[in-house]
Amino acid sequence: MKRSLKSVILLCLLAACIGGYMLVTHLSEQAAEVSVESKETVVLNARAAEELTALSWTAEDGSIRFTKDDAGWHYDADSAFPANATTLNSMADSLISLTAERSISDVTDLSYYGLAEPSFAVTAEWSDGSTVQYSQGDITAFADGYYVSMSGDSTVYIVSDPLDTVFGKTLNSLAVMETIPAAENVTRITMAGLDAVYEEVSRTINTDQHWYTADGTALDNTAVESLISEIRAVSWEELVTASASEDDLSNMMLADNAETVSLYSGDTAVLTLLIGTANDNGSFYARLPGSGIVYTIAADSLSEVMAATAAGLSAEDSLLTLPYDDVQAARLTAGGTVYDLQTIDQRPAADEAESTETDGSEALPDPTEDDETVWKQLLTVTATGSAAEKEGAEVLLISVTNKHGISAELSVREYDADSYQASLNGGASYTVSADKIDKLIRMLKQLK
Repeated sequence: MKRSLKSVILLCLLAACIGGYMLVTHLSEQAAEVSVESKETVVLNARAAEELTALSWTAEDGSIRFTKDDAGWHYDADSAFPANATTLNSMADSLISLTAERSISDVTDLSYYGLAEPSFAVTAEWSDGSTVQYSQGDITAFADGYYVSMSGDSTVYIVSDPLDTVFGKTLNSLAVMETIPAAENVTRITMAGLDAVYEEVSRTINTDQHWYTADGTALDNTAVESLISEIRAVSWEELVTASASEDDLSNMMLADNAETVSLYSGDTAVLTLLIGTANDNGSFYARLPGSGIVYTIAADSLSEVMAATAAGLSAEDSLLTLPYDDVQAARLTAGGTVYDLQTIDQRPAADEAESTETDGSEALPDPTEDDETVWKQLLTVTATGSAAEKEGAEVLLISVTNKHGISAELSVREYDADSYQASLNGGASYTVSADKIDKLIRMLKQLK
């Protein structure tokens, strides 16, 4: 009896399943009869570009709407926004020329195609006052297109490229950003804590020294040129606002409280940047003088610029870097003996080769490769650190005059077991390698 009851129940369930299947099949057939797919190419729009008056959509920046008139495109939220007409015209053309590879007519249930709540929509407004919303739904089953519908139309279109590829742009990408001026032949750089000037002819003994502070302190040429390159390479990261108010500029430290960085060519400032405070992402607010458009500049492209100071760029520890070819005269005194190194330009005539000194100095014969070798050894003597104030016996004194007639003295004194201390023209003392100085003195003794 129980077995018979189970059999009856199973038969009822089977009948219900078969009935449900037949019902679904019947409804699907009805739907198929209602919706008809066409494989003909369809142009979704028959209007001309001149009839378009506005475009609006939602992107990462929120809702965006641009209107168009005889003067061009305008961003509704900010009339001062520098709209990129080329980009917007291209977007409009893409919409106007939108073509479907096939279509499905008489659709009654848009949710089947993901169009009841579309993933993306763009609205076009026309000169006759009408509007059309283009909605994008799901990707097709074979991933060969996207379902698109137009407002008030029961036809679903299949297009190859998604609408959000064309219209999913950030506001930044729709702006024409101001061009940062190029800076060529830079001869001066000014900013907080630095006023550096390029001198064609060195003010100091080292003839390849060209950058100085306004008060004459020598700066590291390579470091200054690197700083200039950093400023030249600055680029806008994002547009913050196209019409900053005075309060906005003050809050971003872009008013009178801005950091001003200028590159000059001669007496003309060829590039000036106003740099303000950093935002939450660490980027700096910035603008050009006289402009109400504010941008951000990435922190990593300004880190060296903002940290630059005259003290940090100082070249005072360079000692002697005078090339041998630029030496007019040099006298080296070590252990009570004086050595005069001569350059090729000072080669005595044949009948003057014999020389007799009466002032106690020992003159070298005609210039030879030995003279240049000694000088090259001297150029290897560089500062290894700052020397504490300490009296020590002088072991070497170098008096030199360059080709411009500028003279200097480098004094080398005892310091510790590994180092001597050296100072140029009585300035700050720096430690130098004892091994290099000892080698130089030995070379001088061999020239006797």
